[in-house]
Amino acid sequence: DHWLYQPTPAVRDIDQGATIQYYLAEDAERVTFEVLDDQGEVIRSYEGVASDEEEEEDDSPFAQFFGGGGNQTPTVTAGLNSFRWDMRYPAWTDFEGRIMWAARPVGPTAVPGTYTVRMTVDDHAPVSQEFEIQINPNLDGVTVADLQARFDLAIEIRDRVSEANEAVILARDIKGEVDDRLEQTDEADIVTQAQAVEENLTMVESEIYQIQNQSNQDPLNYPIKLNNKLAALLNLVEGSETRPTDQSREVFAHLSSLLDEELQQLDIVINRDLGRLNELLRLEGLEPIQRGRLVS
Repeated sequence: DHWLYQPTPAVRDIDQGATIQYYLAEDAERVTFEVLDDQGEVIRSYEGVASDEEEEEDDSPFAQFFGGGGNQTPTVTAGLNSFRWDMRYPAWTDFEGRIMWAARPVGPTAVPGTYTVRMTVDDHAPVSQEFEIQINPNLDGVTVADLQARFDLAIEIRDRVSEANEAVILARDIKGEVDDRLEQTDEADIVTQAQAVEENLTMVESEIYQIQNQSNQDPLNYPIKLNNKLAALLNLVEGSETRPTDQSREVFAHLSSLLDEELQQLDIVINRDLGRLNELLRLEGLEPIQRGRLVS
């Protein structure tokens, strides 16, 4: 048997998250949680499995007090358990080795309103409870409409950061495939075209991301690029419990237009330069390079 208790209301800008308590009569193999909005759409999903239990355990005796009242990964041990949702939507797409300044991967904070948590233990039927996210009562003159406006802009910015990072991932994936083909042939036309593809992809990548960053201090020496600027703007917007400023919207519109230019250039490189390279690879009897998902 297992029980999911109704969570107490979580207050934005005060609570670290919505604490969800549940009881397991015996150890489970798997416990999953889904957080849904008032339209029944899943916002976040979390899973705890028995094999991860030891890794997720926090040895600090103060964790339950200063960590916001619960684990951020569900536990599967018998007895009373606590799990915490940080009240945030998923963060932007990230990539390995990414270094940014004044920006961390966070998602927009959920707007005050009614939400649902759904728990599934092993193969049992899911159980659900509704709970509230509330506005900070200490705020003066801030409305739910203001926070909805903040959320709407934050989602737009988050998605653009994801597009920027996905473009970096795509460019790197293609360059890795190009290197693989160069190991299979030294045919002059292929080598020349392959170098052109890699150079043009790097040009786009370097406008989106500061490719010279190798350590956390490097952004002090090299100017931040589009994905970092957008991610920092998201953190700025998310940092104030109020309606976003007109200046933030203007900066977003400007950065977004610059990103569009780079994504269009990426499409050109893929369609023109990589397309030509693939023609040469086919003539040589080599496998063409998959173009992946074009970012637009």
